[in-house]
Parts: sequence; structure tokens; C-alpha cells
Amino acid sequence: MKRIILFFLVLFGLTAVQAQVVVDLKKGGPTVKSKTLKDYDHQGRDERALREDSVQYVDCLRRAFNALATDSLPQAEALFKEALHLRPDAKGNYVVWRNLGLISLARVEMRQAIERFTKALLAQPGDQESRYNRAKAYFLLNNFSETIADCDIFLKQDATNLLADSVHLLRAAAKVELRQYAAARAELTDLLTRKPNKSEAHLLLLCILQAEGRLQEMRAETIKFCKNCPNNKQDLVMFLDGAKQTGNIEEAKIIYDALLEDAPDNGLYRIERAKILLALGQKQAAREDLKIARRSGIPSAAWKELEQKLK
Repeated sequence: MKRIILFFLVLFGLTAVQAQVVVDLKKGGPTVKSKTLKDYDHQGRDERALREDSVQYVDCLRRAFNALATDSLPQAEALFKEALHLRPDAKGNYVVWRNLGLISLARVEMRQAIERFTKALLAQPGDQESRYNRAKAYFLLNNFSETIADCDIFLKQDATNLLADSVHLLRAAAKVELRQYAAARAELTDLLTRKPNKSEAHLLLLCILQAEGRLQEMRAETIKFCKNCPNNKQDLVMFLDGAKQTGNIEEAKIIYDALLEDAPDNGLYRIERAKILLALGQKQAAREDLKIARRSGIPSAAWKELEQKLK
């Protein structure tokens, strides 16, 4: 379903990778922390050669993360690869593979992203960020079963992770693509019970109701959206634009009905609904909306063309 793919791309956007963490390989195991790199495991290597490689490795990583901070992805990628060449056995290399995966994701190179996140997960199966991002890449390759599998593992490992809500949304979107509408609705309903102001969940639920043709429930869900997410109405307008572009004007009208129930004096909403009413052949109702819109004081440029069509 193209609408779900579009929804996903907008809400989970493929943004540039940013430098947020670096690798700290202290003796006894790797950790991830902010902006410092210190000790390295010297087992099985000549101490002097290892020291030289380690110094270069640290320098590569520092420069790589600095390059990420300035969105210099080619430079960052080259430096991460050089670091892996210098220390292929470093215990914290899963973080390097994760960042290489994020670079691929930012470039919309999904197969390469999956390969890199997989290497991170082979090195560290509990790397939840790599698991989530691999699930995203699978989704964008239309591999929805693998998306769900990664989401299942993620939530089984740590359902309280900060990314858990996004994982629930992603899993629900994948279920919609597989037409598992009831399961997707149940997941979103549970999420909204805990987080009623989660605008993305409301929007995805609207996508499901639209796919099922449950128009009156779309109206009720839109009212809930307006009540719980008053500062996110622009997201709903984005959804409406998609409905209008795909010719689903009945659905668009239902949502504008709900929006106007929440904000009856909004002139722009009145104008948009009037256009829909005109398309549906309901000229008198369209004229009423236009009259109210003009009283609201919106600029004449917003309604002049519509007025001509209604004469």
C-alpha cells in the first residue's frame, strides 16, 4: 500500500547521520559513551604494532564522527572503513558497523544498510539501534515479514527501550502491508491507550481504517486526534493531501467534518471542505462553507476562485 510507505517515509524520515556516540574499548568489554576513546585490548598482538594501530584507529574514529557531525558522509564512511581495517578484531566494532549502516540508510541504499546492520548484530546481538534500523531497511525493501521478525526480537529483548514506541509503529505498518489489519489495529490501540498523544499512531490507524473502508470510524479517530494532538494538525493535513491526490474525496470530507467539529471557525478548513463538497456536487453546502470562511476574515485570494465556480 503506497500510502503506508509514504506515511513511513515522512514519519520515520531517512535523515542524515549525526555524531552522537563513539567507541570506548576498555579492557573487559566495550561500552558506548559520549565523545571519548581510551583503552584497547592488546591480546595476541605485538604490543608496539598494536599501539601504533590503536592510535590510528582512535584517530580514524574521531575524524569519522567529526565528519558525521558536518554531514560529510563519504569522508565518514572512508574513515570508518579504515578503522575496521586497522582493528578488525576490536570488540566495539559493532558501533562502527552500525554507523556505516546508518550512512547507507541515509543514502537509501537499503541492501547495503541491511548487510552492515547485520554485521553489527552478529558482533552484538543486543544492539537495539541496529536491530531497529535494519527493520526499517527491510520495510523499505518491502520485506515486511523480516521487518516484523526484527521488531519481535527487539521488543522481546527490551520492551522499555526508548525506541520501543517507534518499533510498535513500524511493526503495525508492516502488518498493514501484509493486510493483517486486525493485528495492526490492536497494536496501535494498545499504544494509544498508553500514549494517547502519539500522533503517528493516530495517523497510521487512520490509514488502516481507510484501507478497510471504515469511514465513520475514520471520523471518530480524527476527533480523537484533534483532542489528543492539538499541536500536530499539520500532520493530519498531510494525510488529507494524500487522500485528495488519490481521489479519495469522501474520506477527505469525513476528516474535514471532524476538523471543523473541533474548530468550526477555521476559514481554511471551510474553504477546503467547500472544494470537496463542490466536487461531490453539493453546491449549496459548499456555498454555506464559503460564506462562513469569508466571515472568518481569511484573504480573498484563498476563496475568489472557488466563489467563481459556485456562481
